[in-house]
Amino acid sequence: MDIVGLIKEHAGSELMNKFGFSNEKVNGIAKTIANVADEKSVAAGIGSALGSFLSNKSDDPMSKVGEHLVTSLMKEHNLDNAIALKVKDMVLPIIIEGVKGQVGSEMDGLLGKFRF
Repeated sequence: MDIVGLIKEHAGSELMNKFGFSNEKVNGIAKTIANVADEKSVAAGIGSALGSFLSNKSDDPMSKVGEHLVTSLMKEHNLDNAIALKVKDMVLPIIIEGVKGQVGSEMDGLLGKFRF
């Protein structure tokens, strides 16, 4: 899965318009997101979320991916915490949907239970 392409296609314009990022900044942010939230880590988070759901645990394993994403955006792109959180909230659902599309649609109702 091309996470950089996915982010640029589905959130690139919004990142530029909402936050005033240049095209180069969006490209860099998309690359950082791809490094942090690669397909394996998101799939593992979805699998952990499914395990937590089935065992009735209240943990949100996807929050770890989101936290790592926020930290990386702040560190690598000098974003403040509030902006990094907004970027994460915008892009993480896009990535999850992309991974779900590859994994299958069996998990459609599951992810609504978790907050990212």
